[in-house]
Amino acid sequence: MEDKSHKDVADYVVKLKHTKDDFLKLMQEAKEVEVTEADLERLQEGKSEKSKSLSAVDILLPIAREFDIFHDQKGDPYVFFEGKVMPLDDKVFIDFLMISYHDATGKLVSRGEVVNITSLLCAEARRNGKEKRLDLRISMRGEGIFYDLCNGNMVEISENGWQVVKVTPLFYSNANQKAQVTPTKDGDINKIFRYVNITEDARLLFLVYMVTCFVPDIPKPILHPTGSEGTGKTTCARLIKGLVDPCDSEFCDFSKNLHDSIIGMLHDYYVVIDNLSFIDAETSDVLAKLCTGLAFKTRALYTNTVLTVIKLMKAMCLTGISCVATRPDLMDRTLLIPLERIDGSKRMTEKQIFTAFEKDKSEILGGIFDALSKAIGIYPLMEKTITNLPRMADFTLWGASVAEALGFKYQDFIEAYGRNTQNKSEELVHGNTLLQAVLEFMDKRDTHETLTKTFFEELKANNSPDKNDKTFPLAPNKLKNALERIKGILASSGIFLEFPRRTEMGNNIVIRKKKQDETIEFLD
Repeated sequence: MEDKSHKDVADYVVKLKHTKDDFLKLMQEAKEVEVTEADLERLQEGKSEKSKSLSAVDILLPIAREFDIFHDQKGDPYVFFEGKVMPLDDKVFIDFLMISYHDATGKLVSRGEVVNITSLLCAEARRNGKEKRLDLRISMRGEGIFYDLCNGNMVEISENGWQVVKVTPLFYSNANQKAQVTPTKDGDINKIFRYVNITEDARLLFLVYMVTCFVPDIPKPILHPTGSEGTGKTTCARLIKGLVDPCDSEFCDFSKNLHDSIIGMLHDYYVVIDNLSFIDAETSDVLAKLCTGLAFKTRALYTNTVLTVIKLMKAMCLTGISCVATRPDLMDRTLLIPLERIDGSKRMTEKQIFTAFEKDKSEILGGIFDALSKAIGIYPLMEKTITNLPRMADFTLWGASVAEALGFKYQDFIEAYGRNTQNKSEELVHGNTLLQAVLEFMDKRDTHETLTKTFFEELKANNSPDKNDKTFPLAPNKLKNALERIKGILASSGIFLEFPRRTEMGNNIVIRKKKQDETIEFLD
């Protein structure tokens, strides 16, 4: 164009007052310019020179911002990279930026410079980034449930069915997680019984429990397989872990240091604590809270004074040589699943079991998702139908929905769950010296009123408990609290406790046996 200060068509037409015809004529008179290889080389050299003049920030910030950068519900910054949500300062993302810089300039950039850039991105994500809720392995959004296969895909489950789709930023990821197999349509959930020798009476409960493990954000009972040696309790726990939340490390190291044990659970959706021999009172209380919701304070990483609050609610399984849930609060949150001893002629090696299981896993998972999809649609009806709910109310409603989805009646599940509760009461009595002592003491009495310290001596004289017995209080002043903990179990056996006001002689206690058709209302 005549005036080089005007660089575009608008300038030519408007500012210089030319017409459309003038522009078309100019285009016709223009000569074709042949671009040679030398011209291309000079162009490339120009780009290279320009990139050399740019800083690492100029080059890498636009590259990094092409990705989905945000903060989670706790305010921590993340990036969605290569199908995974990872911290912005993760080594994998930093390595990617270093390689990108080398590709653009042919030069190396120091890790420190890249760390500074990711630190800036972290600050931007916290201050101005979008907030996205993240979950571990399983997420519920609206009426749909999403399951992370940890291979770039996820399963989307709704009342209309389920499908495998590309993963979106819904899930935390960590190095311990293993990829799950792709589920099969029209699967068979009952193939799980090829690998666990569960009594017929407990099979419905076990199936219901498996499916409800895929419902996040609700309290679930702790699965506790029971049985003698050789019944496959640890194998059962490993199979459930592999179905719900496959990880490189299958078991949680539950040590005496409860703080470290809880921190070790952070990266597992499903927690397995294997081969416990005894659970003390403090550990029992922590486990009871973990399955319904636990919050605790701890120091933030690399600080001595900054506190952070960690909230956990875990799906869990624990195993032991015998039933280790001996305290009522924990037992009330436990699902006892009795296993039968495996016949020697049918016993397989561990390698044989898990090789075959891996082949059947996709069908079992498909059957689980089929049932879960139907249960999502049934759940609203169960909410209206079942009004008398036990302690684990959410599990009961979902369990009833799953039972209907599996072709049973919801009453079948309610009855099975009720029998399990009765079995737990019997197991508690069997493993609790104080419970046995009170039941034996009241066997031939209808009412007994005395001082707490006197009742302690009466129970102790009749039973002579071992000093190492953790279920029997060591002193009279410990008896009231110990009885409070077993009050519910005693009530289920028809024995009720009352603690009237303290007198000059000490604390009084009234124990009464419920008569037929009698309603007893004692003040707590």
